[in-house]
Amino acid sequence: MLKVVSYYVKSETGTHFTFWEDGIAKALLSLLGGCTFCPVKGDFRVADDNFDLAYCQPSLFPDRRPARFVFSFLSDYRGHERRIANWIDRVKPDFLFCLQQKPDALVEYGKNRGCRVEFLPWFVFEFPQLEKKSIEIMCSGCVDPFVYPSRRKIFNYLSQPCFQQRAVLSCSADFGRYPLGNDDYRKLIVKTRYYASGGIYDQWIPPKYYEVMNYGACLLSFSMPYMKECGFVDGETYIELKSIDEIATIINSDRYLQIGISGQKMVRQLHSAQARAKKIRELYDEFVGSRA
Repeated sequence: MLKVVSYYVKSETGTHFTFWEDGIAKALLSLLGGCTFCPVKGDFRVADDNFDLAYCQPSLFPDRRPARFVFSFLSDYRGHERRIANWIDRVKPDFLFCLQQKPDALVEYGKNRGCRVEFLPWFVFEFPQLEKKSIEIMCSGCVDPFVYPSRRKIFNYLSQPCFQQRAVLSCSADFGRYPLGNDDYRKLIVKTRYYASGGIYDQWIPPKYYEVMNYGACLLSFSMPYMKECGFVDGETYIELKSIDEIATIINSDRYLQIGISGQKMVRQLHSAQARAKKIRELYDEFVGSRA
């Protein structure tokens, strides 16, 4: 069993999971071996040269290399180029997994510093049972029109009086103060037939897509890069929107019955914490073998 250490910052959010803490920092790392979890407040005294693997959340700076193999996940590179470059220079990670995109500039920067940059999308770590679908449609999450332009349009569309009794909306323009807390959100999303949303900058697949499909909701989304490569197939695992006006017709259909189940199976097969742990273990073994 590998000896693993995880450095992360505790966070509290609403209407979505505390992903960095529960997902990457705990659920994934636990599958890799015996773990030491460190909610960090600038304290890296648990650093131990005998650790095999270390996960270090980008923005945290250990005062010395905490393990023989250091890796992390990166969500948003845009606007944070200098901070990430500084983090790579100081922490010297072996792998940096991009959850939403794989910027060429970051790939080149990492390559010149011994850090391999790969695209490895978001994943799920809880596996709820299917329930009867009684909620017609939901939209949730941040609706800042700059970050989520299509999600904002969908939210405005579903805010019309004709959807008042049909749609559950839990949105906020500032990444906080959502109407639904996490517990209520979990209870409702598992009963939801259709979930309509848009990507980050309309270009990147957000974590919420994997999350809601894992709960059995049928995703409605405009097409984006990486969707096909990640298993999102129109009419099979999700429904591609060509126009927001299609939503009214779609939610009157029963397409969610098959597509919701197929989407859930796809996410659990390709994008589970177990699948990610297997990939990271393979890369670790490759890393160790190359230095044997």
